Amino acid sequence: MNAVQRFFRRYILSTVGIVLLFLAVNIALFFAIIIVGGMSGADTSFSVRDFSDHVVLRDGKWNADDTALSMLQEQSAWAMLLNENGDVIWQQSLPEKLPRSYTSTEVASFSRWYLEDYPVKIWTRADGKLMVVGYQPGTLVKYYFSLEWPYMGVLLGGIAAVFIINLLLIIFLILRNTRKVEKAMTPILQGIQNLSHGKALH
Repeated sequence: MNAVQRFFRRYILSTVGIVLLFLAVNIALFFAIIIVGGMSGADTSFSVRDFSDHVVLRDGKWNADDTALSMLQEQSAWAMLLNENGDVIWQQSLPEKLPRSYTSTEVASFSRWYLEDYPVKIWTRADGKLMVVGYQPGTLVKYYFSLEWPYMGVLLGGIAAVFIINLLLIIFLILRNTRKVEKAMTPILQGIQNLSHGKALH
């Protein structure tokens, strides 16, 4: 392998290395964002089901133990327990502006979306009661998406196609750029090589 071939081989390898480094960095950043986002969430360890188990009926009165109160305090959250008629039969730190009774339509609405401005999570207990835990506005974002499967297939296929097209475009640009550099540099490198061997330039 002569000097010209070694030069272009190193050039191609370095270009491929840069592209691979670019892809690796972007993949690493993608997973880093996912991990950091998951760790930053205040709701990662809160289970409404577990919380509900700490709210029990004693001597005809609903009570929450210290564990339940601590769970709410850590999340700066409030909670209420609704009976089958939608009436609040127990509450802790429930905002004054919120109603103390709800229709089935209202329950269905805030179960999926928000109660006033408060994002909420619910749990249907074994006794038929509904436990509702509300968070401060701005702490959680709730969205509901409904997509037909054919559209989802097209969407996923489109994402894959964009990725493949971008990858092929990168490869094409690398090869095209390499070819241009080769045309421009070959006479110069060949001349240098000839001089190093004592050959005259023509």
